[in-house]
Amino acid sequence: MKKSLFWILLIIFSCTGEVERKNDELIAPKYVEKEKKAVDERYNNNPLVDVFDVNKDGTVDMWKVHEEIKENDQVKKILKRREIDLNFDGKVNYIKFYTPKGNIEKEYLDKNLDGTIATIRHYENNLVVKIESYSVNPIDKDFNMIKDVIPFKTFYFNSNGTLKKVTEDTNKDKKDDYFLYFSKGLLDR
Repeated sequence: MKKSLFWILLIIFSCTGEVERKNDELIAPKYVEKEKKAVDERYNNNPLVDVFDVNKDGTVDMWKVHEEIKENDQVKKILKRREIDLNFDGKVNYIKFYTPKGNIEKEYLDKNLDGTIATIRHYENNLVVKIESYSVNPIDKDFNMIKDVIPFKTFYFNSNGTLKKVTEDTNKDKKDDYFLYFSKGLLDR
């Protein structure tokens, strides 16, 4: 049993990196994978943007975008938003925006990872207060809302996180025509 476990571990470690032995014990592998230097094509090495290559393929997949604000005669760098390419296809699938105080303001989500934002979550005091679902991309290339695009379904929440109301545009005329109201999280009318 011990010999077979040894050979299984040896095979696993030899597939992932070098294996070292010390006093007949296996030591964790040293990864010899050559790391490519990630190139930031989106922000061109902007000093207010931190970039990360999560899967080490040489392409940036996460950006932390900062802004400088003046506070008490000092310039302070604060996090404005975080952008993530979740499936490493070159398209941003998740964006989280922050208030100047560091609270979550809103999130843009591409749930099916096709490169199109379909859900927006709005926050107050780090709690979700509204979730909007879209059938078309509601944002432009700079992550600003497109004025003529409205959600087909919207969920509203109370300050304690319980569902308050659901509205929907069932006939696609850009006006809500279906309403559900909730009391204490249960359907009321």
